[in-house]
Amino acid sequence: MTRKKAGLSNPPSIEDFSKTAITKAVLKTTLQHPLSLYCSGVGLLGWLALGVLGTSPVSVIAAIGGTAIGVGSWIVNFFMRGDTLAQKYIENIQQEMEEYKQRVTLRLVKDLETWKRLPGAGDYVSQGINQFQDIQEKIVNFRDVLGKKLNPQEMTFSRYLGSAEQVYLSVLDNLDKMSIILESISTIDVSYIEDRLQALRKLKTLTAADEEEGKTLHERRKLRDDKLQEVNVLLTENEQAMTEIEKATVSLVSITRSRATVDMETARKQLEELASRAHQYASNKM
Repeated sequence: MTRKKAGLSNPPSIEDFSKTAITKAVLKTTLQHPLSLYCSGVGLLGWLALGVLGTSPVSVIAAIGGTAIGVGSWIVNFFMRGDTLAQKYIENIQQEMEEYKQRVTLRLVKDLETWKRLPGAGDYVSQGINQFQDIQEKIVNFRDVLGKKLNPQEMTFSRYLGSAEQVYLSVLDNLDKMSIILESISTIDVSYIEDRLQALRKLKTLTAADEEEGKTLHERRKLRDDKLQEVNVLLTENEQAMTEIEKATVSLVSITRSRATVDMETARKQLEELASRAHQYASNKM
């Protein structure tokens, strides 16, 4: 039981960890259980036969027996095995999350390192690499502290961790966007632009062509500066996200078993809101 995916192109979203998504997944699985599905089909055919052909022992047995077994099987699976099926669903999407994280992290630092010597980008790249290392440590620490407060087999644990990992993924997404932005401006030669502008300044008289060249050179430099500012904004968002992870981790310490459900749900929603804002911003930037 898992989400439909296409080559793991996207990680699980916040909605995949919601109670609604979990309930829908359990409902879908129980409805598609062979005993429920096939016996209900037999029951339906029996009722159709009764309506078309009239009463017969075979039709009555098929209609009543098939329906009873099909519905009974669904009731047993949904209400008695629901928690087990829900946990299986959570485990599956967590596995998807891990596979996505591994795929992204294998190339992320390498991609960032590529642009470390790009003029004006060195400090940003160094900060991004540090953020990548920091967020790895923070999510591991968060998981460890959470595991000391809740049983990892509990649904609350899985949903809370899933929300925190959405924030974690927003940091990785921002670093990935940062790498793409730096690649997009890597062919803008700042030295060449400055040399040409300096040469134009030395001219006593500027022709129309000279003025047009100066305009395009300034536009190119501004384009590069604007993109570097976008990188700066992404890094700032990451710092905010990591602060929220730290705050969430610290808040776990004060949670008691008697108030765990309420406190966890409140804190989890705060993490969800942060991740939602991060993903909304990312969508607007694309």
